[in-house]
Amino acid sequence: MAHRVGGVTVKQGKHTRGAVGSLTYQKHLDTMTVEEGIAWLMGMKERLTSKQQRERRYLDRRAARGTQTPTDDAYEQDQVLESELLALLEGLIDQFQRDMTGGQR
Repeated sequence: MAHRVGGVTVKQGKHTRGAVGSLTYQKHLDTMTVEEGIAWLMGMKERLTSKQQRERRYLDRRAARGTQTPTDDAYEQDQVLESELLALLEGLIDQFQRDMTGGQR
């Protein structure tokens, strides 16, 4: 279930991989503790970092073979977007941590 907070739809999930699939649960952002919010943002940052690295390896392999398609161009543009989102997540994590420590960092 997704929840809208300040015009943004937020969804939290924990994934457990198994032979059958994944198990996901969501908790509304406004019901999370600061610690849960930080953990959720850090998990999202880790997943996005892994995605970006996986795509970079894919693009590098294709470039080494001399392959270039419109999809590769789109993935290159996604790399920029992913970097911007990672910077945003890092800023949010920093802000949550400052809030948790009363402005001390």
